[in-house]
Amino acid sequence: PFVLKHQSMLHLREVPHCLGTLNPHKEEAVKVVLEMLRQVVELHPGVRTLHIGADEVYLLGEGEDSRRWLASPGRTVEQLFLDHVTKVAKAVKEAWPHVTVIMWDDMMREMSGETLKACGLVGLVQPMLWDYNPNLDIMQFTPFIKNHFLLIFRLVCIACFSLVDEPAAPSSASLYVGALADTAGVRSACPSCQKQTAAFGENRPAWKVQTPLSCR
Repeated sequence: PFVLKHQSMLHLREVPHCLGTLNPHKEEAVKVVLEMLRQVVELHPGVRTLHIGADEVYLLGEGEDSRRWLASPGRTVEQLFLDHVTKVAKAVKEAWPHVTVIMWDDMMREMSGETLKACGLVGLVQPMLWDYNPNLDIMQFTPFIKNHFLLIFRLVCIACFSLVDEPAAPSSASLYVGALADTAGVRSACPSCQKQTAAFGENRPAWKVQTPLSCR
């Protein structure tokens, strides 16, 4: 599923051996991302939500172009990531103003609140928090959701995986996410907030359930 595995796209990798991280310094790389998103929107008339990914780019900053960019004082990998994602999100909103942009949260988890507030993504995207752990400690995860993301972005989504390969899996996962939303205090803060779920497969015996949480 990764476009960077194709021979014609190898030059757009951040590092030669990794097909999961794009070189954000190449203008062609940004154009490829936007073209893929354009095709997705074209294939889904009336789409109102678009997920741009942006997860698990752990080798960002390791490429030669990035190393040269990072050599300037004050520049960080966090800034490099946020600049790229902001550029993509702005282009999406310019092309399709009605579309809500969602992105994975993992690359932002260790960033400070000040960094996130100043990055330009607030108002452009909704972070989607994900976790593969079937024994996730909800009480430990809740303060992170409330204090780190809800207070900054005001609206987030949660995605969890049910590791049960059976038709009932979406319902089970939906109940799990609902419990997490209630625990986070979002229901009491926003009584009109309705839980919306969508279940889909990801080439594995698992279901993902998305639940928007809002404190507006």
